[in-house]
Amino acid sequence: KEAGNTAAVFRLQATQRRLCGELANEKDLESKIAEMLNENMLGMWKIEIEQGKFADLRKQITQDEKELDQQRREQAEGRLQKQMERAMMLNQKCLAAEREQQEAAEDYEQKVSKALDDAQRNREKAVQFLKFSLARVREEEAREEQKQQEYMRRK
Repeated sequence: KEAGNTAAVFRLQATQRRLCGELANEKDLESKIAEMLNENMLGMWKIEIEQGKFADLRKQITQDEKELDQQRREQAEGRLQKQMERAMMLNQKCLAAEREQQEAAEDYEQKVSKALDDAQRNREKAVQFLKFSLARVREEEAREEQKQQEYMRRK
């Protein structure tokens, strides 16, 4: 913020808030899906118990559960991968902003140093010019004084 990169900081903060919101929504969705799955499984088990024999159905349910678990794991891994990529991109943007800020600070320090050096050189030149000008004025005054004295002697 000190280097004038408030826009970049606000963009990064907005991206972070958006990603956190997306993550919260996905967690809510996952819990709702898990709740629905649990309710469905409970209903199927009740039916199986009531009918007393559906071993084939039980095997199919088990297989479906495995497939669903696999799908959920794959979806979770995919979301995690996307979040990791987003986090890495955000980190890279932060690092780039820090580098830019550091470079700007170094450029500013160099400009200030150069300006101070230039000012010092200009001051030294001005002092020399003033000394030279003052010497010329004194020399001119001495000549005028000498002329004045010669004029006074002649009279």
